[in-house]
Amino acid sequence: MCEQRPHSVVAQHGTTSDPYYWLRDDSREDPAVLAHLRAENAYCAAALADTEALQAALFAEMKGRIQEADRSVPIPRGPYFYYSDTLEGAQYAVHKRRRVPPGSGPVTETTAMDERCDLRARSEATLSEAMRSCSGQQLTRAWAQRA
Repeated sequence: MCEQRPHSVVAQHGTTSDPYYWLRDDSREDPAVLAHLRAENAYCAAALADTEALQAALFAEMKGRIQEADRSVPIPRGPYFYYSDTLEGAQYAVHKRRRVPPGSGPVTETTAMDERCDLRARSEATLSEAMRSCSGQQLTRAWAQRA
């Protein structure tokens, strides 16, 4: 059972009591919270120990049904088509764009952003595609991220 500590949360619609507010640790450094999470994880591992073979089989079956290497549908924006490639074995996508020149010239493709490289540079970040946009001149691309 998790320890409860009295805490009042004041919002525009009133005050509520949240006895588990102490578990909120945005810095992820509070020793009490980390100890509680370690204990929860140990309890979960012990409770599910006899299902490990089933978990592995289910994971393998689900992964076997997913096409890992894939390309999204190209979306036209200005003179470019924007799309994302997912690579086999990679957790994050590579976002690309290509300009289709008029006539029968070659198609040029550029990488707009490689999530794998960005996450290696800042491992604490989680990229969010919900806030993705491109400037009208197609020169600037903005991405939102949560820390």
